[in-house]
Amino acid sequence: MLKNGVARFARSARPFGKPVSRAWQPKAFAPAISQRFASTDSAKEGKVHQVIGAVVDVKFGSEQLPPILNALETTNGGQKLVLEVAQHLGENVVRCIAMDGTEGLVRGQTATDSGSPIMIPVGPGTLGRIINVTGDPIDERGPIKHEKKLPIHQEAPEFVDQSTSAEVLVTGIKVVDLLAPYARGGKIGLFGGAGVGKTVFIQELINNIAKAHGGYSVFTGVGERTREGNDLYHEMQETGVIQLDGESKVALVFGQMNEPPGARARVALTGLTIGAYLFPCRPKMAQLPLVSSSPEESSHHIHSAPFSVFRKALSKKHKEHKSRVEQSGEEERRMEEYSPPPSELESEVENSESESEISDFDFEVELDPVQEKVFDIIHKIALIDAPQWFINPDFRTILGEQEKFDSITSACSLQFPPTLLDTLCSPSPPAYSYFKTLPAPSEGIWAVYAVCLKKVGEKQKLYIGSGTAAEDGVLARVKIYNNETIAPNLPRMVKTARRDGFEITHVGLLCWAPIPTPGLVPRSRGLFLAAEATFSKLFQAVVVWCNDYLFDHIILWDREHIPWDPLCSHFCLNEGIRGDLSLSFEELEQSATRRRKNRKAAALIGAKRSRERRRREDLIGYRAKDVKMRNAWAARNRDKVNKTAAKVRAKNKSSERFRCDPSEHFRDGEGQDVLLFIDNIFRFTQAGAEVSALLGRIPSAVGYQPTLAIDMGGMQERITTTKKGSITSVQAVYVPADDLTDPAPATTFAHLDATTVLSRGISELGIYPAVDPLDSASRMLDARIIGQDHYNTATRVQQMLQEYKSLQDIIAILGMDELSEQDKLTVERARKIQRFLSQPFTVAQVFTGIEGKLVELKDTISSFKRIMDGEGDDLPEGAFYMVGNFEEAQEKGKKILADLEKSS
Repeated sequence: MLKNGVARFARSARPFGKPVSRAWQPKAFAPAISQRFASTDSAKEGKVHQVIGAVVDVKFGSEQLPPILNALETTNGGQKLVLEVAQHLGENVVRCIAMDGTEGLVRGQTATDSGSPIMIPVGPGTLGRIINVTGDPIDERGPIKHEKKLPIHQEAPEFVDQSTSAEVLVTGIKVVDLLAPYARGGKIGLFGGAGVGKTVFIQELINNIAKAHGGYSVFTGVGERTREGNDLYHEMQETGVIQLDGESKVALVFGQMNEPPGARARVALTGLTIGAYLFPCRPKMAQLPLVSSSPEESSHHIHSAPFSVFRKALSKKHKEHKSRVEQSGEEERRMEEYSPPPSELESEVENSESESEISDFDFEVELDPVQEKVFDIIHKIALIDAPQWFINPDFRTILGEQEKFDSITSACSLQFPPTLLDTLCSPSPPAYSYFKTLPAPSEGIWAVYAVCLKKVGEKQKLYIGSGTAAEDGVLARVKIYNNETIAPNLPRMVKTARRDGFEITHVGLLCWAPIPTPGLVPRSRGLFLAAEATFSKLFQAVVVWCNDYLFDHIILWDREHIPWDPLCSHFCLNEGIRGDLSLSFEELEQSATRRRKNRKAAALIGAKRSRERRRREDLIGYRAKDVKMRNAWAARNRDKVNKTAAKVRAKNKSSERFRCDPSEHFRDGEGQDVLLFIDNIFRFTQAGAEVSALLGRIPSAVGYQPTLAIDMGGMQERITTTKKGSITSVQAVYVPADDLTDPAPATTFAHLDATTVLSRGISELGIYPAVDPLDSASRMLDARIIGQDHYNTATRVQQMLQEYKSLQDIIAILGMDELSEQDKLTVERARKIQRFLSQPFTVAQVFTGIEGKLVELKDTISSFKRIMDGEGDDLPEGAFYMVGNFEEAQEKGKKILADLEKSS
């Protein structure tokens, strides 16, 4: 009562005048909606306005232009030509970059906006295929089988989604594994000038990792020779990496040097998108850029039409929801389940629009007789001219006008007991036993209920109330009406009756409806309060008030003929309506979405903190409970577990098995890494500079584009390790004129976890791979990651090679004889280490005639330690050239010494 008194005082203090309501005015949305639909339709097609090489200007007929990075499609000589929007020039003209040649393209030709960036097919169907920048197959093997497409432009994963673990990826190449180890899920750069072996090095990595480990790979050829791409394709077929009739392990994406700059500037993103989708356990993530899954974006389709246009659809979805709840009885979250899918509701909106004009919001709803009678009484009560302390004027605001009243009643879809009409049409009040025949409350609904109380020797009592909890519905309210306890939040007179010995005999429903969506909650709650007031007056369940004369034209039976006593202490229309009535349907939906997000985030944080606390307090107990919960889930879902296990067994039986060193096992629980090879990342930068120049931007240093850092960072940040998988990227970087300070390789340096520098000076010595052991580096060369033994061996090798380098000038001037004995020993061992860093490659076997070697990490560390400890001092330098481990060097050295003895 105190709360109601404060509310009445606040209402009486308002300035006199008609209450202002800015919501529930559907006609206000009609002009904006019609303009939106018209502008969208007219913006789909444009005309080619100007063609300047790879740059194409397209003019549209309206001010609604395609967004930047959207793909336009036109035809050139009967072939599809894709254009990507790069600039808005003004006067409805957009400047685009062509993804293919523009020879033959003419002015006035139609260009259609696809409504999205360049979309490419993703999934297992891309394995074993050659794809161009737009996702079309170019291997003459027919279309690619795919279930979905993804845009090549996507945001990088959030920091919270990225993994923080550090793990070494063993490649089997000695110089890499020892001195510059690669990070699993990291970015590796291959720096080198022309002809030093970058492409051969990448091919060997594909052979050693993609094939031997059984993982998926994506090879992206960016601006390199088409001959190399063709040779690579056939070599992969020969080695079994690509199987035309079986399961392939690699997808090839080519945008070679014969392509225009637009294709070369985007083909790296195409390969990255395919590789990102091949993350294990990641198919759901891949849907995010394609289909909006956030409640705000999903509701956009609904909110783009006025409420009165789609209220039919809402009513239909309410009824479908109610029938599902009644039939199945499943305990589901009503708030999320009730909201119909955007696409389904959008189709209902379109059907409604096809039946009537957007500006006409009037429609007829068929009502059964009981609905007509009850709604007529509710509307009359809302229109009663009563003081503000007795009836809240908000009810007149939302229910007074017939159009608003019809909108609310049609959206809420109130249902009544079938016997209610006969009861209301009877000249005499019903017997008290009538209320015991009313249906019991159920889940997923709001309702007006009647509570029957009885005591032997006393007159029966009746209370009428309503339950409108936003999430739990009427059950959240009626659970307090039980005979076991007297709940503290019982209505005052009901609590008094319970203390006097009355018992609750039945709780039945007088009307009900499914729980509404958040946008309908405040006004629907007002309707239910009005229905509660109506039934409490009709059945004389409210104590006598001085204002009862206001309802003489509504009351059906005199109070003297009622066989029960009332327990409602006040008329409920003097209560406030919970919820902000000043907000529109769209604003209420958005506010509810934000609340759900905040609650979910808070729950996740709380659950995480609870798990961490339990883990700190009792690690053994925490793990035991985790195992117990997993086993319990498996026991409840035995069929699902068996089906999943059967699929895994079938896949394992059909796939080829490979033996791997323990350090090379793929991440437990996350599946296999995806390996992304880019040859050559410099061509990506070079193509970006060409595109920038074509767009008229002022070049930066050495002629590169002014957005070099942004372009490079936008791509590199997408290559990362997340909690659901990883991409390990190996990028060949051409160094112009062997100048590492050039802006293109220098910008790439900042994003790399490891750098493998191929030196021309080492290649001139005939040492392949021509990796410079002193210029190459890796963040993984840390004792905490690779172990103390590996770290000590690597630093000793680098120290010995650095001392040899510093002594080379002295040797060139004075000769070896001027060195001390210790320096001579250092030079001899360093030269042997230098030659031992060479290694025969499998992919180069046709040129060298030497069988390729894949060296395990433990053998690599052991071999270099033995050389530095002097175990190879008696062997010639040639024994260490193009061998695998130290044992092979010993055998080769013995053969060389034996040949020398024979020749002598």
